[in-house]
Amino acid sequence: MKIKYLKPAPLGSVGDVQDVPNDQAMILIRLGIAKEYKARSNKKSENEAKIDKSE
Repeated sequence: MKIKYLKPAPLGSVGDVQDVPNDQAMILIRLGIAKEYKARSNKKSENEAKIDKSE
């Protein structure tokens, strides 16, 4: 699971995103050290790709 650190930790600084095993991620999330990271989709890039395909 990808997580984003909210507090300094031995394996990451605030704002770092890492892929860690699910059991470790759940512990860090429950302790308030991290939150689950979900990547945003870039709609502008998707629209640009559609325009390029139509040309």
